[in-house]
Amino acid sequence: MVNFIEDTRATRALTAFAVVDAGSGLVVGSTAFRDLSLDDRRVEIGRTFYARSTWGSLVNPVSKWLLLRHAFESWDVHRVGFRVDARNSRSLAAMRRLGAYEEGVMRGHRTAPDGTRADSVCFSILAHEWAGVELGLLARITSPRIVPVLGPVEMSAAGEPVTTPLLSVVPPVADHVAEAAGQAVGSVTALPPAVAL
Repeated sequence: MVNFIEDTRATRALTAFAVVDAGSGLVVGSTAFRDLSLDDRRVEIGRTFYARSTWGSLVNPVSKWLLLRHAFESWDVHRVGFRVDARNSRSLAAMRRLGAYEEGVMRGHRTAPDGTRADSVCFSILAHEWAGVELGLLARITSPRIVPVLGPVEMSAAGEPVTTPLLSVVPPVADHVAEAAGQAVGSVTALPPAVAL
């Protein structure tokens, strides 16, 4: 992951961010702004990569909220675009969950890391759509989450260990989100510990 982040930071057309778990100090991912044109009032968010340990957590929604908020509210852009490898079903699902508009496919758009040609699926959010997208993100970020937690280990009648699954409610991260929102977009590097699982 470190090489990916360094490559992203070295690319002139990108403004890269490391996503860091503030509790552990560990880098859990990277994301970037790309192709910013204030004259045309547009930017893209891309080169997003997260450690598997964060998949399904609030890391991506919080990062996207911070970046989108900066793009629409500080830079006053009209359009934020995204390009996703057509083979990446997790990222495609994340874009659809985000509420981004699916514009179409650019066939054979780029060379993939494995050397093959890859199609890119294009998504966007326009300024007049931002309020609805933000509400959806904030609902995901601030609502309590129920997650499975393994309970105490007991022994079965046959002498085998048995773990009882329990449910645990993870409190919302609204206070952490509000705190992060008060910082610059670079604060993506300091996500609250409650965000990373």
